[in-house]
Amino acid sequence: MFLLCHDVGSASGVWLSGHEADPKERPGDLHEPANAQEKGCAMKYLLATLGWLFPAIAHAAAVAAPSLPAAYAIPAGAVSVGNGAQLATELAKAKPHDIVLRDGTYASTEHFTSSCGHRIYAQNQGRAVLTSGLTIGSETCGQGAVVRGLAFAITDAKKAVIPYYPMNANETSVIEIWGGARSVQLLDLTISGSKVVGTAIAARQPEGLQIKRVVASGFRSTGIYVDADKFGLTVAAPPVLEDLTISNVSRPVAKSSGGTSEACLWVGNTAKVSRIKVRNCAWTGVWTGTAVKNATFSDLDIDASANGIGLYLEHFTTNTTFQRLKIGPNLLLGAICEWADPAWNYKPACDGVILQDATIDTTCAGIYLDEGTRNTTARRTTFINQAKGAFATTNTSYNILKDTQGNDYSRMKPGAQVTFDENNPCH
Repeated sequence: MFLLCHDVGSASGVWLSGHEADPKERPGDLHEPANAQEKGCAMKYLLATLGWLFPAIAHAAAVAAPSLPAAYAIPAGAVSVGNGAQLATELAKAKPHDIVLRDGTYASTEHFTSSCGHRIYAQNQGRAVLTSGLTIGSETCGQGAVVRGLAFAITDAKKAVIPYYPMNANETSVIEIWGGARSVQLLDLTISGSKVVGTAIAARQPEGLQIKRVVASGFRSTGIYVDADKFGLTVAAPPVLEDLTISNVSRPVAKSSGGTSEACLWVGNTAKVSRIKVRNCAWTGVWTGTAVKNATFSDLDIDASANGIGLYLEHFTTNTTFQRLKIGPNLLLGAICEWADPAWNYKPACDGVILQDATIDTTCAGIYLDEGTRNTTARRTTFINQAKGAFATTNTSYNILKDTQGNDYSRMKPGAQVTFDENNPCH
C-alpha cells in the first residue's frame, strides 16, 4: 500500500512531515511523532513500509481481445437494393424499414442521409461497400437506426459527412449520429478513411448507442468519437462500446493537433466500454473527459505511438474504473490525469479514478497525476521499463494516491522511483 501524506511517501523523499530522510536511515526507523497530524502520517508511513517489506505480487490480468465483425441473420421482408441511387431512394422514405444491400459498391456524389431510423444490412458481411459517408438523425426522428455488416471505404473527403462549410477535412466523418437519433446500433462494420477523413464514427447523440465489432483505420482526428460535448450531462441509457479495433489515427503532421485530437477512441459520456485494441494513435490511445462519470473501461490493449500516451484522462473523468489493461511497449507514458485548471474553478480533471489489473510497459513513466488530481487508485499493476518511475506527481494539496496495493515495481529501469515530483515528466 502506498500513501501520500502531504510530502510523505516518496521512496526517496520525506518520511514524516517536516523530517528529512537521512541517507543512513532505512524504512522502519520511524521517529516519535510530535503531534496528532504526524501520528496519522506515521501510521500511513508504517503501512507503506509494510508494503515495501511484504509486497503483494501483481499478476497481469489477461486482457480479452476484441471480436471481429461477424455473420448475422437478415430480417425477413427487407427491401433489397443494389446501387447507390436505390439506397438513397429507400433512405429518403419517412417510415423506418429494413433495407438489405446486395454485394457491390454503393456510390454517391455526397454522403448518404438516413433521417428517420432505417435499419440497413449488408446481405453478406463486408461485401456491400459504401464509398460515401452516412449521416443518421434529424431534429425530429432517427431513433432505433441500425447499420450492420457494411464496409465503408472513403478516399475523397468531399464524400464524407461534412458538418459545415468551408470544409475542413479534419472535422469530417464517415458516420455521424446526431439530433433525435437515439438507440442507434452500429454493428459488424469495417471503416477505412484513407487518411483523408477526420473520424470514422462521430456520435454526438450518445443515448442508447451501441457500437460493437467495428474495425476502423486511417483517420486524421479520431477513430471513434462518442461525446455530446456537454459538461455535466447525464445519459439515461449509457452507450455500450464493445469489440473495437482502431488504428492509424494522425494528422498529416503527427501531433500537430496539440492534444485536441489524434486519439483512437474518444469518450465524453458515461459508457460501458470493453475489449478495445488501439494502435498507432499519434497523440493518445484512449481519451476520456467532458461528462464521463461512473463509467467502466475493461480489457484495453493500447499501444499508440513511440512518443504517445496510453490513457489521457481529461476534464472531467469522475468515479470511473479502468481495468484489465495492457499499455505499451511503444509509449512514453501509460496514463495521465490532467490538472485542476483555474479556468474550470480548480475542479479536478480526475476524481475517484480507479486503474487496476494492468501491465504498463512505457519508456518514461507509468502514470502522471497532475496538480489537483485526487482520490486515485492504481492497484495490482505491473510497471515495466520506466526510466523515471511509476508515479509522477505535481500535487501537494491532496492525498492523491488512495490505494496502490499489489503493485509490482521490480521491472522498472535501475534508478527509477516509485513516485517522483516532476511537472510534465515526459515532455
